[in-house]
Amino acid sequence: LDLIAVGALTNLAAALTLDPEALHRYRSVTWLGGVSQRPDPTSGYFDANALADPEATRAIFASDTPITVVPIDLSYQAVLEDAHLDAIRAGETPQARLAWQFLPFYCDFYETFLGRWSACMHDPIAGAIAIDPSFGTREVSRSVVLEPFEDRIHAHGQLEPVPGHPPKRIVDAADVSRFLDYFVERLLGPVAPWYGTE
Repeated sequence: LDLIAVGALTNLAAALTLDPEALHRYRSVTWLGGVSQRPDPTSGYFDANALADPEATRAIFASDTPITVVPIDLSYQAVLEDAHLDAIRAGETPQARLAWQFLPFYCDFYETFLGRWSACMHDPIAGAIAIDPSFGTREVSRSVVLEPFEDRIHAHGQLEPVPGHPPKRIVDAADVSRFLDYFVERLLGPVAPWYGTE
């Protein structure tokens, strides 16, 4: 099994308190959150997943859990193009119709931030990288720590090793265009196109 965490790390940290080896039993563990380096004051990035439970985040990144981090400064690049939105809107599959029930509200929310009516596919790109690591085009290994930043808390990869924080795999670049096409294709086609073909 591959574990994909796209929110606070509360449950993962709780699992470690019960069994320090619990997360080692997964084939992979991937988390959407943090930033690849110290936040840029002009970025506007908001690491809600780390902020939701800072203590759990600290516990995970101070542990030896083998975790892949998909940082929000990467996921903010995964913005749907107009053609993607048009295709989803016209989609007739159950998953496309479901997506279009809430996607317009998400686009309304992001319009001010992006300067156009669209949305960032944060959780989907983390899931795609967990399923197919070839979507990631560059990765680094760094200690991840939490620090206050402009009245918020961000998890970020330190350039230098941090004692007590084993390095974690951080995917800091991806083939975003290929991911977006893949994402929309999955919404418009069979949920599991490979099922029954092996």
